[in-house]
This record gives sequence, C-alpha cells and structure tokens, in this order.
Amino acid sequence: MSALAVGVVLALLLGITDVSADDAATKPGLPAELQAAEQVYRQEGPEAAQAEFKRMAEVYQTSGEARAAATAVRFVGEIHWRLGEYDAAQRVLNQALELAVAAQDAELEAKVLNVLGLLRWDLGEYDAALISFDRAGKIADELGDR
Repeated sequence: MSALAVGVVLALLLGITDVSADDAATKPGLPAELQAAEQVYRQEGPEAAQAEFKRMAEVYQTSGEARAAATAVRFVGEIHWRLGEYDAAQRVLNQALELAVAAQDAELEAKVLNVLGLLRWDLGEYDAALISFDRAGKIADELGDR
C-alpha cells in the first residue's frame, strides 16, 4: 500500500473524512470565484486551478478578507502537495494554518491540519502526521463533525 493510501486510511480511521478541498462550496459568505476555482480543481485537476488560487490568495490577503485568504492559501498548499511539491506544500500549508487560526475558522484549521498530516505521512514523518491528524480530529469532535 502506498504512503498516500496509508495516510488516507489513517485519516478515515481517525474520522477525518474530508481529504479533498471543499471549503468554497460549503462555506456561505466565501466569494463565488473560490467556488468556480474549486470546480476547475475538481474537474480539470490541480494544475488547471493553481494559478487562479495563487492569484486569489494574494488578492484576499491584501484586501484583508481573512477567511477567503485562508481558504485560497489552503487550496494552494493542497495543490502543491498533490503535485508532489512537498517543500512548497509545507511552507504554504503552515501559512494557511496560521491564517485559519487568525480567521478563527476551526473547520478550516482542521482541514489544513488533515492535509498537513497527509503531507507529513508522504514525507515519512509519521509521528508528526499522527499529531496533525489527532489535532484535526479533536477540532472535528469539538465541531461535532465526526
């Protein structure tokens, strides 16, 4: 079984079922362009959506739209992870985590932690991955998402 498959199985066992990006479609109040970019991401793949998410991340950070910025940055980090760009993924996902905490968006924080866990698993950092999954799971429990 691949490291990704093992990470996904662990996430599922821990009750963290959201591995894919779905923030824009399920969060009211987020800009429609995030929803459109998410559709491109889901239908055409990460490469097709990467530039648009990067553009939105810059725009939302500059304009002070905290939740939208955190969401866009999370997508950028997840795309880096899916493309195997692990150093960039780690850097961007840590930034997304900081933004999610600053935006006081616990659901997004849990989603970022989950992707960080999968990234760390892929890197062979199993203890760090489990810590990320555990933190995500505790947040999910607090939110009643498990």
